[in-house]
Amino acid sequence: MDFSNEAEFVLRNPDLGHYQWARIGVKGLLFREGKVLLLHRRNDLDLHPGLWDLPGGAVEKGDGLEGALVREFQEETGLKVEVRNLVHVWLTPAQLRSGDTFHGLVVCFACHSESNHPPKIDPQEHTEYRWVSRDELAQLSLIPDQQIALQKGFSPP
Repeated sequence: MDFSNEAEFVLRNPDLGHYQWARIGVKGLLFREGKVLLLHRRNDLDLHPGLWDLPGGAVEKGDGLEGALVREFQEETGLKVEVRNLVHVWLTPAQLRSGDTFHGLVVCFACHSESNHPPKIDPQEHTEYRWVSRDELAQLSLIPDQQIALQKGFSPP
């Protein structure tokens, strides 16, 4: 079945209309010397403008979760990562600058990179990067739904 047109699919299958539909995204926690990598989103972006964000993005058609995260990390930071363990999953309502809304299901993983090179950010999406300690998190405007994932990342089981 093709799920590319959600509205048409639900019309053809009315018994499924009461289910929550969500776009799937992935995020990664990459630590160096006790600090996590965060990216500052551009102020003109449609979603979460001007906030600090974990690297990651949308899962595209044909992607697996881990593959999407490896691809997004490479695109956003130039870093090659190895996806490790699952850290946190959350369902969140999102609102675009246009006022359109959707739900996102976000899956966050711990990541590892052998590279010691500084990230090379994509200027189409981000203005800067920072390696941030747990104490420094409170000083930044973060995407609120990422707080639990960040806390879990700083306090592994």
